Amino acid sequence: MNIVAISKVTMLGELGINVYPKSHDLFNQFIYREAAGVYWNDKLNCFYFTVSKDWANEWDYKKCYAHLISVVSSGLGIRLRLSSDTVFDPDNLRFKEDIVASDCKIQKWIDENTKTEPN
Repeated sequence: MNIVAISKVTMLGELGINVYPKSHDLFNQFIYREAAGVYWNDKLNCFYFTVSKDWANEWDYKKCYAHLISVVSSGLGIRLRLSSDTVFDPDNLRFKEDIVASDCKIQKWIDENTKTEPN
């Protein structure tokens, strides 16, 4: 699996999220094929996910982030990871703590559920 650092995580509207990988390629645009609501924005060079108003009371930013990370991992084989220089927008401690906590859980889940090839 290809590991790519995340340069920035931003809120998108009332309940959505943008995740900006430090590097990207043309295949990112095919994430829509997973039919999971995660898309690639060519102009911003980021993955994004938004929750419909019908589901808004069941989702928060942590769940949106984890969903996006897991879909990109399973759909494209790209493991997006926070780094020490990842920027969070808005720049508030609560948003950053929520995303970091969600990242710890989703990375652990990916570790537990990713098949590794025998040596």
